[in-house]
Amino acid sequence: METVRLSGTPSKSITERLFKNRKMFVCSMHGKDQVMRPLIKQYLNIHAECVDGLDTDEFGTFSGEIERPFDPVTTLRKKILKGLAVSGQTLGIGNEGSFGPHPHIPFVPADQELVMIIDAENDIEIMESIITTDTNFDTKEINSISELIEFAQSINFPSHGLILKQRIRGESTVIRKGIATMSDLLSVFAELQVNDATIMAESDMRASFNPTRMKKIREATELLMKKVIQTCPQCDWPGFGVVEKMPGLPCRQCGAPTRLTRAALYQCKHCHHHEEKLTQKKRADPQFCDFCNP
Repeated sequence: METVRLSGTPSKSITERLFKNRKMFVCSMHGKDQVMRPLIKQYLNIHAECVDGLDTDEFGTFSGEIERPFDPVTTLRKKILKGLAVSGQTLGIGNEGSFGPHPHIPFVPADQELVMIIDAENDIEIMESIITTDTNFDTKEINSISELIEFAQSINFPSHGLILKQRIRGESTVIRKGIATMSDLLSVFAELQVNDATIMAESDMRASFNPTRMKKIREATELLMKKVIQTCPQCDWPGFGVVEKMPGLPCRQCGAPTRLTRAALYQCKHCHHHEEKLTQKKRADPQFCDFCNP
C-alpha cells in the first residue's frame, strides 16, 4: 500500500473521549483477536475481547460449503453487527479476507484483508484494507501421493494448514479442513480416494491455520488503528482517511501516466472536509507502465 503525506499529526484526544471506559469486541473467528487485541490496547488504550459464541460462517466460508452472498465490505459489516447484537455491545472490530488474482499483476495470487471498526453509539464506521502478494493461496487437483507432498510443500505445510476435497461428477462430496500433520494428510487422502473421485488440495486460508495471513491481518489492523487516531483537521473527528485513489503516477522511464496512485483524496465522514494529497512516490517502475511494458 502506498503511503500518502498527511498534514498535521495523529491525535488521540477525541478517540480517548469517545472510547473511554468502553470495551471493543472482536467480531471474528479463528484466533484473529491474538493480533488485534494488542494493537487496540496500544493505539486506543482500551480493553478488547472476543464475542463468545459468535459463528460468522453463515456469511460464507473459504472452503465453499457456504457461498458468500454479499460483497466483502457488506459481509464484514454484517459480521460486526451480528457480533454486537450477540454481545449486546456497541463497539466492535472485524476482518474479512478475499483471495484471487492480483488486480494489477497478471497471474499472481493476492490476499485482500479488510478490517473495520463500528461504533454504534457514535455512528462511526472506519475501514482499512491491504492487498498483498505475500500469500500461500493455491489449489490443485491431486492424482498421487508425490503430487500431494509437492503441493503441501509449496504452501508451507505443516506450519500452514491444508484442505482436501473429494469431488464426484463435479460436486464436492467430502471436505476435510484444518489438516496440519503429514500423517493426517496421508490418511485423509487415502480415505477420499474412491472410484470416480477427484481429489482437490487447497491451502487453508482460515487465519488460525495460516500464519502468513495472520501476519497480514495484523498489518491491516495496525493501519486501521492509525487511521482511527488520524483526526480531521477541520472538526477533529476520528478516521480522516482515503475515500478515493487517483491513478496517473508517471513512469520513471517514459513519463507516461500509469495505473499506480498519483494522489489520494482524504475525506471526513463527519463534516465532509476533504483534501487531496500526493503520494510519496515521484515515479513508477516501468513494469507498471502500459507503454514500456504492454
